[in-house]
Amino acid sequence: MEGWSNLDSVSWTADGKALWASVRMLKGTTLLRTDLQGQALVLSKPEGGRATCTVRSPDGRHVALSGCTLNSNILDDGNF
Repeated sequence: MEGWSNLDSVSWTADGKALWASVRMLKGTTLLRTDLQGQALVLSKPEGGRATCTVRSPDGRHVALSGCTLNSNILDDGNF
């Protein structure tokens, strides 16, 4: 998958002709569908997501996405 790094999870599509790949980015996670030649198609790019993985349905017609987000802040009072 040229141009993509930081793979978080990878799983096969139901037909075995491609892969679902989750890639960690600076501001979230990108979900890709990648063919066996390495050509990637961006399917989802939620802001703030820290992890995404896919689970295919038994009939191969649907994909469930599992993910989580992280919202936080920190106050620096100068005592660190």
